[in-house]
Amino acid sequence: MRAKKKYRRSIITPISDSMPATIKNIYSRVPNIHPEIWSKWYTIAGKHMYTRTFPQYYNNKTLVVGVTNSAWLQELTMLKFKLLERIENEVGKNVVKELRLVIDSSIGKHQWIRQKKVIPKSEEPDISTLSSDLSNAADKIDNKELALAIKKAAAANLSK
Repeated sequence: MRAKKKYRRSIITPISDSMPATIKNIYSRVPNIHPEIWSKWYTIAGKHMYTRTFPQYYNNKTLVVGVTNSAWLQELTMLKFKLLERIENEVGKNVVKELRLVIDSSIGKHQWIRQKKVIPKSEEPDISTLSSDLSNAADKIDNKELALAIKKAAAANLSK
């Protein structure tokens, strides 16, 4: 005789509903991480600052933020109180009392890969398509290089 399998009926909840609670639960086990700061860092820091900074460590209401280089370190030192105000608005009062900035060159490395600038080569415009009036007017210029440049510019403009 076989035992019957019992099926449980469970309510399906979207993962987005349970995710913040799950993240908070995971991070609550590690006392040096504050999940709301990490998850809201883009809105706290802003677009330009986000690519050059990242919160690294949180302990005793002190947040340590890594910065890509000394220029940004100096810039953020001047914006420290504004940044603390943004953190207070996003996360809550008395969560972060002090902000320490340290240089961490590994932040944003993937965004600083320099790419070669590709300058598109334009085709030489066909000067023979110019009307005789334009060609004769350009020929009256004493400087031959300037005359040729004007002819090419006129031909390129006409081809568009």
